[in-house]
Formats: sequence, C-alpha cells, structure tokens
Amino acid sequence: MKVIDLTHTITEKMPVFPGTEQPQLITVNNYDENGFRETLLKITTHTGTHIDPPAHIYSEKATLDTLPPEQFIGKALVIDCRSIKPGGHITLQHITAYGAKAKAADFLLFNLGWDKYWGTETYLGQYPCLNDEAINFILEGNYKGIGFDIHHHISAVGTALLISLIHHVYNSHRTGQLVNPDLSCHQHPQAV
Repeated sequence: MKVIDLTHTITEKMPVFPGTEQPQLITVNNYDENGFRETLLKITTHTGTHIDPPAHIYSEKATLDTLPPEQFIGKALVIDCRSIKPGGHITLQHITAYGAKAKAADFLLFNLGWDKYWGTETYLGQYPCLNDEAINFILEGNYKGIGFDIHHHISAVGTALLISLIHHVYNSHRTGQLVNPDLSCHQHPQAV
C-alpha cells in the first residue's frame, strides 16, 4: 500500500493567514546539554495543513476532540479541479463527473493544483471556491469531510457545511499524487 502524506512541513517562515502570528520552533533541550532533543512548538490551529471543525465558526458546535475517531477515516475521492481559473468556482459538474463514486465517498478531496503556489502571494489570492450548488450537493450527501489544497473557502453559504458537522481540511499538499479509485483517507488531528 502506498501512503501519501498531504501535510506541509511546519517552519517558522511558512505562509499563514494574514494577521496570524508566524509559528515558532524553539529548541528547549539539545543533545549536548540534555542528551536528547526537544522542540517547543508555538502555532495557531490554522497553521499549515489543518482541520476546521464546526466549532471554528460556531461556539456551540463540535470541536475536533469531541468528534469520534471514525469521523476521520474513510473512502476518499479526488475531484480534479486544476482546470479552474483563479477566482473561479468548483461546480456541481466537477463533482458529479465522477458518477456514483462521488456519492459513495466519505471524503471529497478537491485538487485545484493550488499547492504549487505555496509560499507565494498567489497562494492567498484568488483561489477557486465551491459555488452554492456544489455546497448544497455536499450538504445533501453523507460526507464526513472535504479537503482542499487552498487556504480557505468559507463564504456565507459555506458556513452551512460547518454547521452540518462536515469538517474541512485546508492547505493539503501533494493532492496531485493521489490516484482514484479505492483511495483511503486517514486524518489524524491533534485533540486540543
């Protein structure tokens, strides 16, 4: 079985949402003085590849630590959206082009090819977003989560996805290496 890690490496110079503090990696123990190495990580929960739970927007909704582990494991389908221009939309047609596989998946992973812009101004720019019709299709389905290789897609309508307990994975890396069919998705969030 081939395993592909979709996370970006945490560094002090990685892109973060505008106004968010940069990560800090502080060596607190080292081999010479302590016989081992230990690093203090100071990061926000929106740093790098991350999962937004419903409580990200709604205080009374589920946090990651309250969701069952089964919520983060299942069948995934990669939706190829690399043809969408900056500022464009992920449409229902992008999803339904995969037929019954789109409805059978637990996770829809949208490959916009946007991770190639990681570390540039373009990355936080006019990335494609889900349109209302695509959001409604996802809401009517039985999905555990959706994933993107962009920083964020939330709009007024998109917040409905968080209300419905569908979590979002952002800043995915290497989605272009994922090959359908029979793709398994395992997400391992840190309970905070």
